[in-house]
Amino acid sequence: MFGFICAALTQRRAAGTPAFTVMSCDNLPHNGAVTRKALLAFAALHDAGLHDWIKANVSFPNAMVDRITPMTSTAHRLQLHDQHGIDDAWPVVCEPFVQWVLEDKFVNGRPAWEKVGVQFTDDVTPYEEMKIGLLNGSHLALTYLGFLKGYRFVHETMNDPLFVAYMRAYMDLDVTPNLAPVPGIDLTEYKQTLVDRFSNQAIADQLERVCSDGSSKFPKFTVPTINRLIADGRDTDRAALVVAAWALYLKGVDENGARYSIPDPRAAFCQELVSDDALISQRFLGVEEIFGTAIPKSAAFVAAFQRCYESLRDKGVTATLQNLLNEAD
Repeated sequence: MFGFICAALTQRRAAGTPAFTVMSCDNLPHNGAVTRKALLAFAALHDAGLHDWIKANVSFPNAMVDRITPMTSTAHRLQLHDQHGIDDAWPVVCEPFVQWVLEDKFVNGRPAWEKVGVQFTDDVTPYEEMKIGLLNGSHLALTYLGFLKGYRFVHETMNDPLFVAYMRAYMDLDVTPNLAPVPGIDLTEYKQTLVDRFSNQAIADQLERVCSDGSSKFPKFTVPTINRLIADGRDTDRAALVVAAWALYLKGVDENGARYSIPDPRAAFCQELVSDDALISQRFLGVEEIFGTAIPKSAAFVAAFQRCYESLRDKGVTATLQNLLNEAD
């Protein structure tokens, strides 16, 4: 991809044509800045002059895109055929909600996307942090617990009052205090929107999809929240339960005895970490590329993780959630 972009920009530079904007919609923090860094590194290997020209003339606005899109299933393909007479090998199913926040940093003009609902801003960071902490973080808080319980769809977890109470507590007490004000967004309304969206049975969002790639999701979606809780000396039990649920999920068997595969490129590595419960806290939390350095050094968090892990293993999901929520009261 970067080769094609560089080739196009090389031709524009040679012809004296103005540069264009490179806009990333990848679901990762600071996606424009990441794209800029990667493209400049690629260009430097090819042509130092092109590198300098891109650096001076090309913009890379950051964007936050939010729309839940389940994995395409056979049921989706059959539904499209039966209801609309359309045969499509890979229909894309999505929820009604859509949010696209984009930094207004374009060279050579831009389309009037604000007319179709795009929200332009000078800085997308508060919107990113809101979405990553509340939506993605809450997804992880629900998904591994739900899978261990035997649920297989996100809406099934939302039909369980304990899961909803846990999600609300995690959002209100652990994530929201860390967030800066978000222009144009009422966080109370936004959190209710998340509860409503996660409860949408029509899209049948699979827990397997949300469970996938935990080793790359935790550093982005959960670890920053935990680090802030530790730094502020706040309670870490709810966040520790998210991590403990992932650890137990990695064993590949739910509390009903059903076995499943782990959809993660690092599945073998991660499963080895939880293969023996002895010293699991040290081995699991000690993986710096996932958990960083503050988490394994926090005696309070390590103890909370151990308690949650043992409770999930010995008492199950429901009893663990009941105890955690009762203690919070």
